[in-house]
Amino acid sequence: MAIFELLPEKFTMKQLQNLYEAILDVRFDRANFAKKMLHFNILRQLDEKVWTTPKREALLYCFNKESYTELKHKRFRLEF
Repeated sequence: MAIFELLPEKFTMKQLQNLYEAILDVRFDRANFAKKMLHFNILRQLDEKVWTTPKREALLYCFNKESYTELKHKRFRLEF
């Protein structure tokens, strides 16, 4: 099972990071986590935002299944 199956179709980077941290029981630096996730092209940034707090917007992402499948065939493992 891919971790993305535990997320809604559209999610924030913070939601993804929270899920990884909960499963792996570790803490990640916010900027480094986002950079690594975007580097592998397994996320697609949407033209949508949500208000996570009254003063802050967050970009929404969706899972890029094609890129993930391609990386998986190359025996890719996402490691931190």
